[in-house]
Formats: sequence, structure tokens, C-alpha cells
Amino acid sequence: MTTTRSSLNPGRFLLGFLLRRNLPAGLCFFGVSFFCFPLQYILEIFFSRPSPDGILYLYMSTRAHIYTGLSLAVMFAMVPALSLLLALAAVLSLMVLPGGAVRFLDVDDARVSLAADTLAALGVVGGTGDGKFSPEGHLTRAQLCVMLSRVLNVTWVGSSRFDDVAQDAWYAGAVNAMAELGLVNGMGAGRFDPNGLLTQEQFLTIMGRMARYLNFAVDSFGMVFEEEDVSLPMSKWLALEPYSDWARTGVAVLAWGLEDALDGTGDLLFASLKELSPKAPILREEAAAGMYAVLSGLEILP
Repeated sequence: MTTTRSSLNPGRFLLGFLLRRNLPAGLCFFGVSFFCFPLQYILEIFFSRPSPDGILYLYMSTRAHIYTGLSLAVMFAMVPALSLLLALAAVLSLMVLPGGAVRFLDVDDARVSLAADTLAALGVVGGTGDGKFSPEGHLTRAQLCVMLSRVLNVTWVGSSRFDDVAQDAWYAGAVNAMAELGLVNGMGAGRFDPNGLLTQEQFLTIMGRMARYLNFAVDSFGMVFEEEDVSLPMSKWLALEPYSDWARTGVAVLAWGLEDALDGTGDLLFASLKELSPKAPILREEAAAGMYAVLSGLEILP
């Protein structure tokens, strides 16, 4: 499987340089970027191509970044009088974009609120209407795949891998992409069961796979654990007993991978192992907290 991601993002580099050297110019550049978003989106779609494995990686290509940057430079050269207006637009945009725009009215727990609000602002999760998140609602297999595809910014191009996942289903691209990446498995006989409810151990298994996909050191810990070549105290082995055999690697990665692989502190779980119920359905609030725990623990989110 081949993934192409640009090693240098010219737009971000230039923005950082301007912000360090000239704040007004940096704000102007930031403001213009909002007006040029359609151009950047068009360039991304134009230059993005499906990889041989059928997954369409939507990461902006270096060429598209350069073209967008050149367009911005031309605009500054031709219309310098817009600088003040654009700076004001940038400041106003900072007041209304992600940092506090999403607040769910039915989430009381501060930790869950932070996770749900942040992921919603980033477009990873959505509410259920009327400003509600429905924290105690259940999560389906298809819904988790959509969350994962938004985090990884990938989709699927081609025929469906599963008989019960129609190509025009709203979750088809996400389900097929996640299956191709090895983050989720089917149920056998060509079925995926997209509307099936996830249990806690199923969710943790998938999140463990995502953590391994995102971090080489964590993946190495997972491989060592699978080979039963990892040294863990008996108390940790006993903590894994309630889990199915197929779930133990994922749970171990989330519980101890951060400390063992990255010399960090804490874990990548939404609750301590002793508070979890492996066979219980995963709730929306638990899924949001679990997703946030992985992304923040691996320093993808602050």
C-alpha cells in the first residue's frame, strides 16, 4: 500500500515565517487563505489521485500548496489596499472558528465535553440535532468507520468489499477504506454488518489498531506483545483476562503503549481498565473520549 504525503507544506511554512517576522502581514495571509479555500480545494481534488490500493488520499499535494501560495502572493502584489480589511477578517474568523464554536447542551462531564466539542469542531463527530450530542446513545460499526476516515482523511475508490455495504451508502467510502487499511474486519461471508452496535472491547481493538497505524513506536510495542515477547507484571496480564483473545493486543496498546513505547505517562483509554466492561455496548460519549484520548496522547491534538 502506498501513501503519498508532502514532507513540506509551503503554505504553513510561509504563514509561520510571516507571523514571526511581520504580524500584520501574517494576519493578512491568514485572512486571504479563507477567501482562497475554494481554489485550494479544487487544486487538491485535481492533483489527488487514487493509489493502487484503491484508497483516495486527500492530503494536499505539494504542487497544489505551491500554486495556492503563488496565487496568494499575486493577490497581495495586485491589491495591497486590502491588507487592513483582510487582517480584520482574519481576526474575526479566529473568533468564530473551531476553538469554542461547538457546545453540546446535553454533555455535563467536563472531560467528555472537551472531547466531543473538539472533535465536532474538527468535523470528526456530529451532533444529533437541537444542540445535542446524545452521549448515552450507541455507536454503530459504520459510524466509527466514518469517524476514523475523517481523522485519517481517506476514502475509498472502487467497488465495495462487502455485500451488505452498498456503493452509494453514506458510509461506504469510510468502511471500505478502513477495511483496506486493516483497521476493521468483516463479519465473514462477505458481510460487514454496518448497523451492528460496537462493544467496548471491539471499539478498543479498533482504536488500538489506529494508534499503531499512527505511531511506529506504538506499533512496535503491539508487535512485541503479539509475539508474547513483552515483559509485563502479572497484575497487567490479569487485567486482560476479561477480554477476548483477539482484543487483548489492542487493549494492551492503549493501556501501556504510551509508557512502554514512548516513555510517556498515562494511557490512551477513555477510562481505567478496571472501570471498563468489555462486552457492554460502547456509548457515544465513551467513543468521543476514547478517540480524543488516542489523538491527544499521541500529540496529534494538543
